[in-house]
Amino acid sequence: MMRRDTTSLPSFDSAGVGSAAAATLAGALDAASARRLRRVALRITRDPSAADDVVQGAFEKALRYGAGFRGEARPSTWLHRIVVNEALMWRRSEARRNARLARATAAADWGAESAGADALDELLARERRAQVQRALATLRSEDADLLVRCALGEQGYGTWARERGLQPTAAKTRAFRARRALRAVLEEEGMARVP
Repeated sequence: MMRRDTTSLPSFDSAGVGSAAAATLAGALDAASARRLRRVALRITRDPSAADDVVQGAFEKALRYGAGFRGEARPSTWLHRIVVNEALMWRRSEARRNARLARATAAADWGAESAGADALDELLARERRAQVQRALATLRSEDADLLVRCALGEQGYGTWARERGLQPTAAKTRAFRARRALRAVLEEEGMARVP
């Protein structure tokens, strides 16, 4: 009687798998079929470590779902199909991963090319902030405070009005007038549009 070499087979715990399914799968998981299944996975993945992972995942699925094996095909055929499906899923996920990496690389390259444009945008934004700060300094301090605190979203008109003992509608009216005064100052300075 010839003894099978099972040194290259992964060890599986067949707890939870029906005894008939476990016996059927154990017969199908000999060393020769394991090598054949690895070659199938390698042909699809073209990566030895990925092929090993695919075969391991296929064996795990076969053991997990072994009770659902209907016996309409040989167990080796069933395992072959599981390996093929696992390998194809690996290739699809690898293609998605490579596409994401390519998009990220392209975005990084584009960002490097547009660094000059970003520096110009930053310079313009800094100049605009300075102009707004100078224009705010020309307003009454209460109006400037209202615009800064309410327009920047730090607090609402109602909160600002309650702190000063006013009605929220009065705060909104003051904010409207303060924005109009700020716009006039900025237009004098040469800024065409004010938020």
